[in-house]
Amino acid sequence: TEHLTVGKFQLLPGQRTEVQVHGGDESLYLLEGNLNVRTPENGGQRWFELKPKDGFYLPQGTPHQYYNMSDQPVSFIFGVAPDYDQGE
Repeated sequence: TEHLTVGKFQLLPGQRTEVQVHGGDESLYLLEGNLNVRTPENGGQRWFELKPKDGFYLPQGTPHQYYNMSDQPVSFIFGVAPDYDQGE
């Protein structure tokens, strides 16, 4: 559907993403590795650590960043709906 963006993402050891914000809710499911999620909001930040088979939910408009702080690859699948890009 044009209202759902689904994908698979991989982070190599030591990699991190830029801060992302989506125009829809995001859910993810961790396939392998240990993933750290940072949510910088209101001048502060929160950290979450995910293990394989963990799920995670981010409401629309929530800034977030993914980190692989381990020495093993991390991979997860995600879905964002209704809009992947902020403001679309």
